[in-house]
Amino acid sequence: MQTTVLVHRRQLFSAAFMAYALITLFALMHLQCAEAGQYFTSGLSIINSPSSNSPGHAGSTLPISIDVSGDGKLPDNSFFSLLEIYLVSSETNINLTVVSGTDFLSQESGSVRHENFMIPTCIKAGNYNLTFYETSQIEGKPFFIITPIPLPIENSSPSGSACTDGLNTLQDQPQVFSAPPEGSLSAGETSDSSIAASPLSTITVSVGVSFTFPTTITVTPTQEPTTVYRYNDVHRDMVDDSGHATVGSIRICPRQ
Repeated sequence: MQTTVLVHRRQLFSAAFMAYALITLFALMHLQCAEAGQYFTSGLSIINSPSSNSPGHAGSTLPISIDVSGDGKLPDNSFFSLLEIYLVSSETNINLTVVSGTDFLSQESGSVRHENFMIPTCIKAGNYNLTFYETSQIEGKPFFIITPIPLPIENSSPSGSACTDGLNTLQDQPQVFSAPPEGSLSAGETSDSSIAASPLSTITVSVGVSFTFPTTITVTPTQEPTTVYRYNDVHRDMVDDSGHATVGSIRICPRQ
């Protein structure tokens, strides 16, 4: 296995390369949250569609699919009380009802619930969140979980009229919710309140390159290296004493 890291001062490529490496790493780390096109929320819901940042089009149908079976692995004494969905944007100052009430959970048998939402032409183009509000019991404990899915919406032919159907007051953002501890639904554990924000944030490199990716990372090199680092079985002399090539404070390529 051969890994190469190229670093050169005052070259934008070096920052882009490091950011790309981080993106690849965190993609692997987040497979537990998003795999096979599914998004595993902090609660019982598993969102099959839409996927994050998939564009919606005013006047077109937005297919929504949610697995409510916990991928067939619901913990004991765990169930949904309510699941509602809203289309929200602080950018365009709108909050539209997509699904509300208890009928959504009971209208279909089986493990998946579907909704085909017609995106109204009255809304403006912009950045929205398709926000899922889940009230559930998980191993006998009540939780209220908010999951926003980023959804850019295009509107080439706005109606020019204000939206009225399903319109709600825009809530303050972000919103407080309670969720089980990440990766753990063990009995006896409690959950602190959390803040609902977009699951996609920005990776920032100190020289100014930005990428969108699930989590927030700031890379700040502790030095300005000018060396080209190459690590493989031949160039073992280019690693440090612990067997790692290091760029700034980022450790790369452990020696096997």
